[in-house]
Amino acid sequence: MSALRWKSSRPRSTPTTGAGCWTSGDPIRQRHTNWSGHTRGSTPNRSGGWILFAQILAGFGRYAEATTALRKAERVARSEKWREPPDHRFAVQWGFLYQEKKDFRRAELSFRRAVALHPSATNLTRLAEVLVSQGRLSLAKRHLERAIRIGSGDPDVTYYQLGLIARARGQYAEALKHFDAAIHYSVENPSARTARRDVKQAIKLSR
Repeated sequence: MSALRWKSSRPRSTPTTGAGCWTSGDPIRQRHTNWSGHTRGSTPNRSGGWILFAQILAGFGRYAEATTALRKAERVARSEKWREPPDHRFAVQWGFLYQEKKDFRRAELSFRRAVALHPSATNLTRLAEVLVSQGRLSLAKRHLERAIRIGSGDPDVTYYQLGLIARARGQYAEALKHFDAAIHYSVENPSARTARRDVKQAIKLSR
């Protein structure tokens, strides 16, 4: 583990998108992996620093070491002063790690724990994303609709996931509506724009 040097950001060789990166280009992960605002500092000997280290290791596909770093973060966090208990935040981080490893069952369990501890729109959307990956579309849709009712969070991602579900079911008009909503909440959502373009093409070909 000593081969990697601590920096304030990812090393240049660490991918920032794609399967090899913790955040994988996902808007939710990009917005919620910075812990500096939740503890008094984020250095290598504080939980935020260990979280960052885990992310870097996962970016290199070094999952066993990322697991060790994340466990270290949990131990360090016990001695820190938090504005609120960090348990649900760690559940989210474990979910991200398992999701990166394609261990969707464990990712689901982690996100379910996060929802149980903190039933926010964002956590519900995270859980739904993993369910979509497993093809469990009806259950995912229920969680996403609940997230919309709760409000706030990341509505662009929530609507994007709803669009994916509708598209998978061949419900193109509904999918287009959801992708439009995702773009409305975040004009810089390339995934939603690409998906909307594909759906429009599918509608055109089906006529």
